[in-house]
Amino acid sequence: MEATINGTRVVYRDKFPARQGWNLLKAVRRIDKARQKAAEEAEDAVDFMGIVFSELRFDEVTAFVQGAVAEWDFPGDLRKSTCLEELDPLSELLPIVTDSVLLFYTANNRTKLQGEAESGSTSPSEG
Repeated sequence: MEATINGTRVVYRDKFPARQGWNLLKAVRRIDKARQKAAEEAEDAVDFMGIVFSELRFDEVTAFVQGAVAEWDFPGDLRKSTCLEELDPLSELLPIVTDSVLLFYTANNRTKLQGEAESGSTSPSEG
């Protein structure tokens, strides 16, 4: 998948590499637990990305992006832990993180996001 984010090309992988995926499973479990708790308390659809942003540390966000993005035209070497430091938090980082986390969640056809997907809250950014 290729996207244009804030006028810059980003190419996503079709799936996460094993090392990044394995290392992110603990973060995914935390997100799942928080999502389940929010779903039990909510009357409407759960804000999945709100949960993601409240649960993830910046190093985990970086790992999601490094696992999901094959290449980009942004400054920053994707092989380095500092790759996200020059991105604008709202117009660049937020859409890239959203796409990256959703790539991980949807790689195995997970149905757990069905309710959120119906609300439109999990749609990857269009640019």
